[in-house]
Amino acid sequence: MSLRHHRDRSGTPTRAAVLGVGLLLAAPALAQMTGASRTTGASAGQTGGATGSSDMSSMSGSGGGGLTGGTGAASGGGAMSSMSTSSGPTALFGLKPASGAPELITLNRAIELASERNYDLRIATEQIVQAQTVVRRAWSAVLPRVNLGGNYVYTYPEITFSLMDQETVDGQKMQLTNQALMMRSLGQMMATINPEQSDALLRGASQLEDAANELVPMDPIAIQPAHTFTANGTIAVPVFNGRTIPLIMNSYDLVSQARYSIDRARQQALYGVASLYYGAVTLKKVSAIADANARAAETHRGATEARVAAGALPSIALKRAEYDLVQAQQTLRSARSSYAMVLGTLGQMIGVDTMFEVEAPAEVVAVEAQGNADQFYSRALESRRDIKALRVALNMAERGNLDYWMRFMPSLNLAGQANWTSNTNGFQTDPWTYNIVLQLGIPLYDGGERYAARDETASKIRQARLSIDKVEEQTAGLIRGNLDDISVKLDGLKQSELAVELAKENQRNAEALFDVGAATNIEVIDANNAAFSAEIALVRDELALRLARLGLLFIVGEYPALEDGKQISPFVATVETAAGASTPTIAPDPAVPRLPAAAPASAPATP
Repeated sequence: MSLRHHRDRSGTPTRAAVLGVGLLLAAPALAQMTGASRTTGASAGQTGGATGSSDMSSMSGSGGGGLTGGTGAASGGGAMSSMSTSSGPTALFGLKPASGAPELITLNRAIELASERNYDLRIATEQIVQAQTVVRRAWSAVLPRVNLGGNYVYTYPEITFSLMDQETVDGQKMQLTNQALMMRSLGQMMATINPEQSDALLRGASQLEDAANELVPMDPIAIQPAHTFTANGTIAVPVFNGRTIPLIMNSYDLVSQARYSIDRARQQALYGVASLYYGAVTLKKVSAIADANARAAETHRGATEARVAAGALPSIALKRAEYDLVQAQQTLRSARSSYAMVLGTLGQMIGVDTMFEVEAPAEVVAVEAQGNADQFYSRALESRRDIKALRVALNMAERGNLDYWMRFMPSLNLAGQANWTSNTNGFQTDPWTYNIVLQLGIPLYDGGERYAARDETASKIRQARLSIDKVEEQTAGLIRGNLDDISVKLDGLKQSELAVELAKENQRNAEALFDVGAATNIEVIDANNAAFSAEIALVRDELALRLARLGLLFIVGEYPALEDGKQISPFVATVETAAGASTPTIAPDPAVPRLPAAAPASAPATP
């Protein structure tokens, strides 16, 4: 039902329906902070900006496209239910009152604050750090490993072994003494018979006695001493392992893939901030329109009161004018509340918790004049970080074929070990021992694991290619749909501008006729409400066009422009088109070069 024909029982356009336009402007903001912010700000923005008309088209009566079509939260509708079901009361953020005049935050400043303070972006940055550790882990498979260890062992009771204890010495002394005594006795007996032999026996007896006197017990040998200290050092060098080659190559690609994915997430978040900012500016303008409408209603109430006092109008006319004034004031309060709510949501994304103000940024580039769908598609293939991440994933999957063949290659490892011990009292007298091992492994059969890995690699390659084809096909469709949507929104904006012009003229005529008594009170109220509705529809269609253009730039991968993971703030400048008309365009930060666009001549056909 059209706003301009939606009337209550008294015949006045329902202010609640008009207010719904202002509240609906806040629905994208709420979606940004609930569903979309979980993917760092505007995951739906990839399809948002492409969905074109929404449920708002049934409310506008001005031919404009849907308000939320083209925003970062454009998921196909602008119904108020999206605010209640997808967000709920927890998505209503508020800001602390400013101690003085609220700070003015420009769009560029909001982008910079979001880059510095947004929690999703800061969390995503840590993922790059984590990805970089994979490279170190991969290299660890080919670099030497050196280990040093030590042990202390206490043994009770101490285990010892002795070859000559006191008992053994005493027994041997007794034996030698007895032998010496016998030889001495024989030598004495043969002294007269054979002096020479007698002297030999006596000398032998003396030698045995000397040997017996020299016998002493030996210290016990500690087989397992009570206190033992040992140390060991090992070094292992993988001389050749073919499977580490694809492993290291994939680790570097994994870091690149993480950077591309996080860059895309950064674009989504900053695109969501820009969409919220434009929505906040629009709501600020809606509040100004509502304020002017409330003043007009108050002026009309005063004029009606004078006419009623003069008897020119019945008293019911004054009551109707007062009711219209109350509705206009309530609409103003609700518009200001919606503005504050969007500011609160924007503040959450940029890390500001104190009330601030926004200002209208320069106009968004008329991106639809930059080329056709094929040229935009070519630019998207060059700029889209998520497509680049998918291509890296394809390279990693294809590297699985190299890993398959390396599974047939032998491996060669070199290991060396040195040991030291404090237990050198036993059989080991040198505290140091060394050994070197050269190990060769030839994988003859691994149970079929290599062939399973080959089939898995082939499947992953097909999957990666299908993922690329899917995103590229979706991108081509989104570009075509957004270009058509921008065309529709341009037509709707022209109609809205004409509708405002006609509504304003009708408002002036109604007021003039009312002053001379040729128009009724209801006609003036209807004219005021029609003018208010037309102005609301106009600012809504202006926002829808801005967001549709931003959405197309985001789909192409050029908003915000990035260089080495750093965003280029969306400074806006004015350039001359080929036809000589002045067209606003987004210009990069002079300090950072902008990503080059793909040459239109090389644009492939859109699939």
